[in-house]
Amino acid sequence: MKAFIKTHRHRYVYMSIPTLSIWMILFFVLSIQLHASDTIQLADRTEEFSVTRKFVEYFEDPTAQMSFDTIKNVIATNNKFKISTKEDLVNTNTSSTYWLKFILVNRGNNQGQFLIEMFDFDIDEISLYFPDSLGVYHESKAGFRSPFSFRKIAHKNVSFPLLFKNSQPVTIYMKFKSQKLNVLEPMIRSYHKYINYGLNEYILLGIFYGLLLLMILYNLLYFIILQKYYYLYYVIYASAVLLHLLGKNGTGFQYLWN
Repeated sequence: MKAFIKTHRHRYVYMSIPTLSIWMILFFVLSIQLHASDTIQLADRTEEFSVTRKFVEYFEDPTAQMSFDTIKNVIATNNKFKISTKEDLVNTNTSSTYWLKFILVNRGNNQGQFLIEMFDFDIDEISLYFPDSLGVYHESKAGFRSPFSFRKIAHKNVSFPLLFKNSQPVTIYMKFKSQKLNVLEPMIRSYHKYINYGLNEYILLGIFYGLLLLMILYNLLYFIILQKYYYLYYVIYASAVLLHLLGKNGTGFQYLWN
C-alpha cells in the first residue's frame, strides 16, 4: 500500500505505508530527545560543573503561585519544561517564579562530596527540592530575604549540600523568585574545590578591605590633626566605596546587615 504525498515543489511522490510509519516514529523519537535535557554525570575527579544550557530545563510561572506538587506532577509530567539556553537563565520577568529541573548521577564513591552554589548572592528567594532515599522531596530555602542563619552552609553565596546514593539518577528542582535581574545558573562543586577557592576568596577580600579601612583611618587621623577638609572628603568617598563593595559581593549581608 502506498501514500500520496505532495512536496514543496508541487510534485507528488509515492511512499509505502511501512516506510512512512518508520519515518514518523523516527521523527517522534528525535523530538523527545530534543526536548529532554542531558544527565549530569559526576565522578570522584569532578571538581565543578556548571548547570547551564543543555543540562537544565526551565519553566516560568507568571502567576508565581504554583506549588511544588503542581510543578512536579502536572507541569513536568506534561513536558512543559523547556530546554534552557544562555538567555533563558535570567529572570527577565521579575514578577514571575522560575523553576529549573536537572538530573544528576553520582558515579563516584563518596555520596556526600558535592554541593550546589549560586553565584548571584542577592536572589530574593531560592528553594531546592531534593529527594531522600524513599523518593520523598524536601525543601531547603535560602535567599537575600531570608536571615543568613537559615543557610545550611555559612558562605556569602547561597549553597546547598547534595546527598544522594551512587549511580542512582536524581531529579532536582530549584525555584527562584527575585525582584532584581539575576543569573540563574547553579554551579555544582566538590567540597574540596569549594573550600579551597572559598578560603582564597575570603583571604583576598579580607586583605583588600583591610587596606581600604587602613586608608580611611589614616585620612581620618590627618583630618583630625590638620583640619583639612579634603581628608574628610576622601574618608567619605572611601567609606562609600567600601559599603558599595560589601553590598555587591555578599560579605556585607553575611557579616553586617543580615
